Amino acid sequence: MAKYDFDLFTIGAGSGGVAGSRRAGSYGVKVAIAESVRVGGTCVLRGCVPKKLLVYASEFARAFGTSEATVRRWLETLEGFYAIRLLRPWHASIAKRQVKSPKVYLRDSGMLHALLGITSPAELRERPQVGASFEGFVVEQAIHASGALSHEAYHWATPQGAELDLLLVRGDRRIGIE
Repeated sequence: MAKYDFDLFTIGAGSGGVAGSRRAGSYGVKVAIAESVRVGGTCVLRGCVPKKLLVYASEFARAFGTSEATVRRWLETLEGFYAIRLLRPWHASIAKRQVKSPKVYLRDSGMLHALLGITSPAELRERPQVGASFEGFVVEQAIHASGALSHEAYHWATPQGAELDLLLVRGDRRIGIE
């Protein structure tokens, strides 16, 4: 098996992945970027469509005509059935302006495709949800491959748009995946 020596491995060469990798590289970090199709990302190649769902319980509660507590119980139940993964936000006192809502992924990308009515790989490639599908798959695989427990997996974001899709925290060690 080949050995690679990277400090940061960026999955996806969208504008955020490239910008973050360039910034890290400017600090002397050894960076590698993986992209399955074309450099540019969803916004550049297909038009901007949100690729992640940040859970704002109050908005869901209004939409469903129920309370925030009920929405949170629904999400916790789905998480308990392993249907979704709630990635809680990681935050420290380093900056007060950080996104504090969890991110939700359907754990089974096949279920996501079925719910969206996607029946073939060609159809998936043409849909704006291709990014969300790939990202959810990568998040699940990275957590599984790392052996991380649920309480060691987070996401991190700021309202200005800086983000890590997955942040694995074990003791004092932090591994960011974007």
